[in-house]
Amino acid sequence: MLLIAGSIFTIGFFLANKETNHSVLIRHKTNKLKKETGRTDLRSAYDASKSPKELTASAVLASGVARPFRMIFSSPILPILAIYISFLFSLVFLIFTTVTGVYIKQYGWEPE
Repeated sequence: MLLIAGSIFTIGFFLANKETNHSVLIRHKTNKLKKETGRTDLRSAYDASKSPKELTASAVLASGVARPFRMIFSSPILPILAIYISFLFSLVFLIFTTVTGVYIKQYGWEPE
C-alpha cells in the first residue's frame, strides 16, 4: 500500500510541479538560446566558472549522490533524526505485520 501511494504521489508531483531552482531555469534558457541562435559558445552565468567536466551527467549524478551523505555527517541533528524516523518506520511495519497474525491466531478472525 505504501509503495502504491508513494508511486501515485511521486508521479503526481512530477507532473504537476514546476522547476523553481534558478540555476536550472537559467541553464534551460541558455540551452534554448543555443538551439535558436546556433551559437554553441553560450554558457549560463552559473556554469561560467565551472569546467566542462563538472557539467557532465555523471559528475552531476555523483554530486547528487554524495550531497545527502555530506549533509548527514556534517550536522549532529540529522543522524539523530534519521535514526529516530527509521525506528518509528520500523515500528509501523512491525505493527502492520503482527496485528494480522494476532487477530487470526488469538481471536480466530479471517484475514479479510
